[in-house]
Amino acid sequence: MSVAPGPSDQAAYPPAPTGEYGAPAAQGPKVSVTWTDALLVLGALVAAVGSFLPFEKLTYHGGSYSVTGFGSASTSGSKEIAQGYTTDLLTPGHGGVIVLVGALVVLLAGLLVLAGKGRLWVSIVSLVVSVVAGFIALVALGVPASDAKDLNNLRDDFDVSGSVQIGAVLCAIGMIVALAFSIVALCVRRRRG
Repeated sequence: MSVAPGPSDQAAYPPAPTGEYGAPAAQGPKVSVTWTDALLVLGALVAAVGSFLPFEKLTYHGGSYSVTGFGSASTSGSKEIAQGYTTDLLTPGHGGVIVLVGALVVLLAGLLVLAGKGRLWVSIVSLVVSVVAGFIALVALGVPASDAKDLNNLRDDFDVSGSVQIGAVLCAIGMIVALAFSIVALCVRRRRG
């Protein structure tokens, strides 16, 4: 035997939605993630600029020798002395090229998301490329640091020292920032969608 609900039972139910039939219920405030996308783009831009700058520098009696992320070198002072030191002590790499390509892909993905055209795959591509380019950037930072340590141990014998330059540091910082905000953009995107 069933009992029809009485007037006291009606108060326990929530009020019926107003509006047209099938209209969506009221939504909360939309999450604005423009600043996270802007920081993603900024991190990628910093890494891209850093790949053109010097990664490491060898200082010797009478001059210096700098190497960029692309493997190109510039010498001040005696080129003969620089050639002798760099052949034995310094092997320029091309990590900046990989970081530049990764930074450009992340930059493009960030601009797509910033323009409101970002889909889930854009955030995933940005995350994966940020991980790979960030790893290469950290390796590109570690190699000059290792070379600098080795060269500084030879300072007394050969009057030579090495140092990490701004390009390697900017690449690493930029890709770490891009990676962090790729994760944030993906999480916010997943929460919205």
